[in-house]
Amino acid sequence: FYETFGNSIPDTVERKLTERQTSKQWYRPNPPLEKTMWSLRNNTNYMQSGVLVALDYVARHRERFVENFYQRSARAVEAGRDEKPHAYVIPVEQKRRLAAADLAKLLQRQGLEVHFAAEGLGWSTSDSKPSESDSNGDEGERKELKGGAYVVRMDQPYRILARVLLDKQNFPADANPPYDDTGWMLPALHQVEVHAVGDPEILKAEMSVLTDAVSASADNSGLSGPVLVLDNTTEDQFTVFRFRLEDVPMKAAEESFEVGEQRFAAGSLIIETDTADLRRRVVLQANQLGLTLAESETVPDVAAHDAEVPRVALVHTWVSTPQDAGWWRHAFDTIGIPYTYLSEQDLGSQDLSRFDVIIMPRTRANPQTLVAGSSSAGPPLPWKKSDEYRHIGIIDETDDVRRGMGYQGLANLKSFIESGGVFLTEGSTAALPIEMAITRRIGIRRTRNLVARGTVVKAQVADKKSPITYGYDDSLAVYFNQTPVFQINKNLGSYRTPDWLKEEIWEREVPRAVVNFAEKDLLVSGALRGASELAGTPAVVDVPVGEGHVVLFANRPFWRWETRGSHALVFNTLLHWNDLRSGWPERPEEE
Repeated sequence: FYETFGNSIPDTVERKLTERQTSKQWYRPNPPLEKTMWSLRNNTNYMQSGVLVALDYVARHRERFVENFYQRSARAVEAGRDEKPHAYVIPVEQKRRLAAADLAKLLQRQGLEVHFAAEGLGWSTSDSKPSESDSNGDEGERKELKGGAYVVRMDQPYRILARVLLDKQNFPADANPPYDDTGWMLPALHQVEVHAVGDPEILKAEMSVLTDAVSASADNSGLSGPVLVLDNTTEDQFTVFRFRLEDVPMKAAEESFEVGEQRFAAGSLIIETDTADLRRRVVLQANQLGLTLAESETVPDVAAHDAEVPRVALVHTWVSTPQDAGWWRHAFDTIGIPYTYLSEQDLGSQDLSRFDVIIMPRTRANPQTLVAGSSSAGPPLPWKKSDEYRHIGIIDETDDVRRGMGYQGLANLKSFIESGGVFLTEGSTAALPIEMAITRRIGIRRTRNLVARGTVVKAQVADKKSPITYGYDDSLAVYFNQTPVFQINKNLGSYRTPDWLKEEIWEREVPRAVVNFAEKDLLVSGALRGASELAGTPAVVDVPVGEGHVVLFANRPFWRWETRGSHALVFNTLLHWNDLRSGWPERPEEE
């Protein structure tokens, strides 16, 4: 109950609520009255009173609270020994090795105990069905790990928290879903291999609790080859590495290749180090980021293009809350991705040619409001620092929050894209380029039965040659929240349409679906009804516009620091902004 229902104005008015707002639900056991006098001050006082009452009650009954906390913790330890799963195991050696360490570190920050087992960890899988969080779905008699592992034992006080974060959220199929997330299964969203262990013998294995924060390191000493290669594991550190060495020429492989006995994924970086100083710089950054380099005597024989570091603009909106853009800012700032922060109003007044990629995360404003603003009636509503308001306007300022980008902003954005820039949208913001006729041959379908409120769903890589999907396996889990559901028009005309015109339409207008939502077994975690309306539809679409591209994400790749396995879909778009045409599919033959 961290939110209270209140006015957005200071006046005291009679509020009349609907039956939908006053019905008793599992998430609203004590509904508000249907009618009451209420003000913004009432709302603040109500919250303050709640805090003070709670603090007073706990202070007066502190012995009971401490005893209850101890008893609850003791029962959790006992349940972890008696009930399955008895532990969650995160192998150290896996494709996303750094992501695995980051997940273990995140669990530590939540107060969970994380142990480390150095070698020879194994368990029986024959006595229980693997947990939903076991990404491998083990069915054999015995599971053995060759390398070390992070172990989250269930015989610890915060056992329930571990299950909440690491296992599947089973939402009742017929329940009324809330407006917020119903799925947040971290192993799936982080693309990290995690095993739920039903064998109680796992608790007897040799392991030690980690008292320091989990970290993953790399040792690249002794590399002397003239060519260094960095595998694209789709981890955040891979992209940070490229940005930190922005002045160093690097090639990106357009398909997988081998160096010696090691196979490297498409998008892997190839660096020719012609001086010892350059090699030291590359090795230093790789060591600091925990990345492992390989060396080669010659440049690998694989098609490649320049991996150009982009100039990125991240756009927030004044006409609607910038909350969703804030999750992108949090991720970019935390990971270390540089960007210029703009508002939608800046699109109408600034020179956009100084950017290569412009990102507009999900916004709650519709396209008309983004362009024309929310209102022109009444006096301006400024957001500016002043003597009276000293703590606002620090990040950005405007004379009037109601103004949109204007038609000039829309024209500037269209010109930016047509001249070779990349415009990237997330979620419902895809409606802006679609409804404002920047893109062609893609629309948003209206769904009648789909219910996917903050749901984790399965997606399939549809185009492995697209730079956007470099480094990914065939499938991944993504976060989706209700809309948009895309549809692509690939109709090139009839038998009367000349072949040269069909070819030009295909090259210049037809979108490229690079990731689709899975056609079956769509649900990974959370609430999902009407799945057939989402199954098989495009999740990530690359739309050619002039010399540039509009890349539309139906999923939410940056959301609440949960969706780290989807980050590379965006980071690939950034690193290959000038080469998104690589591997563009041929026009299909017609019968």
